[in-house]
Amino acid sequence: MARTTRSTRRPDEEEEPRSRRAQPQRGLPVGPIAILVLLLGGALFFARQIAQSKKDKADEPEVIDTRRVPFADLPRETAPTHKSSGSAGASSGANYDTPPAGLLATNQVWLDALKEASQAESYYAAAMKAKQTSDYSGFRENGIAAKDLFSKILEDTRVLEEELVAEYGDRDAQVRDVIRKRTAWTDTLAGLSKITGR
Repeated sequence: MARTTRSTRRPDEEEEPRSRRAQPQRGLPVGPIAILVLLLGGALFFARQIAQSKKDKADEPEVIDTRRVPFADLPRETAPTHKSSGSAGASSGANYDTPPAGLLATNQVWLDALKEASQAESYYAAAMKAKQTSDYSGFRENGIAAKDLFSKILEDTRVLEEELVAEYGDRDAQVRDVIRKRTAWTDTLAGLSKITGR
């Protein structure tokens, strides 16, 4: 059975001539241009309204509500004034006494700490020498002895440093010397702790 194609047109309809079809428009489209003009006009209108409202607000006097102002009954704060204590002194704005000359030369705790520190440094040097010669038992013994001695020195001088800083401040040369030496001992102790493992 052969399939026949039927036309969907009715026999009484005629084909439209080409001349009656809508020709494509030439030139600029009017619709989008009209929408663009309306949008620009609206934007200008709103810009003028905003400018006018700002101008009106600027003309109005500012009203301050004085019903309740928090902390209005408290007096104004002023910055504290400190007397300058000269070159030996003011750490963080506080006044400190000037320490006597040779303060550390007469302090027995500090003198003992210096003697023990020289002994601990000799243990440390011996430990490093033993390490270079691959004498690990000597390295360990001397390292542990140096570590124990540095720990004792730091514990003995901790209170001394705190008292000196509290009494004379941390800007004094003698106090800075104590801080500097204790920091060096702490660094050496940290290095020894890595080596000896205790």
